Amino acid sequence: MPTDATTVQDGLRLRVRRLIDDGSLPPESHVQIDARYGDGNVCSVCDQPITRYQVEYDSFDLCTTKSLSFHLACYAVWQLECKLRDCPY
Repeated sequence: MPTDATTVQDGLRLRVRRLIDDGSLPPESHVQIDARYGDGNVCSVCDQPITRYQVEYDSFDLCTTKSLSFHLACYAVWQLECKLRDCPY
């Protein structure tokens, strides 16, 4: 039986896949990453603010000049989904 944490993780993974498919998130992580404490920016995955008590991961895609902000867990799931898309099997 799945735990609440597993359900949340699965939900994040599904959301990230959809955001990649619709072009809202890039399908690869060839971006510049900067980490700092949050300042209220909205997370590009979960649409929740990143508070000053949380670490905010800001990514800047050098090709598209698109800037994205993530919570740590959301950033990790995006990275995982990017890697899985690159995997040939």
